[in-house]
Amino acid sequence: MTDATEEAPVLHDYTNDPDGYTRKDIQAVDFMLQSFVAGAFGLEQEDTDASFGITLNVSGLVISGNAIPLGRWTRLTLEKVKPNSEVMAEAFTMITDSMTEAVSKRFKRRTEANLPTPYNKFLHLKDVTIFTPGETLQPDLWRVNVEHVTGWNLGMFSAVPR
Repeated sequence: MTDATEEAPVLHDYTNDPDGYTRKDIQAVDFMLQSFVAGAFGLEQEDTDASFGITLNVSGLVISGNAIPLGRWTRLTLEKVKPNSEVMAEAFTMITDSMTEAVSKRFKRRTEANLPTPYNKFLHLKDVTIFTPGETLQPDLWRVNVEHVTGWNLGMFSAVPR
């Protein structure tokens, strides 16, 4: 039973959200997965060495690798692009720096104003293995839209040879 003087929690009024966010923008697609990632890397996902093994089912494929923060994925992607094209590296840096600054400012402003903040909609992986029917692919880095994840488990999967 609650005390009669206790106020009911105020829900966010999405019709007047200062950034135009809707409930869908804020709501987690997979609360458990996105909460786990936010707990491991923080909502801003800065460039740290934090990682954990994860296996995902994405559009019928099994994808396994080490989940890493967005900041680290961005740095590693830039390191792959730079030797091949300085122009592409500069463009990538300009875009990601601008995006990171805008997101960080918005996150800080919303947190200070006690407004809900959106979960990250992407999961970033390194040391990836993608198991397809009849083939195994091993890209260094991978970015997964959480909306397409239909199942997941902690730990990396490896095929057992027959």
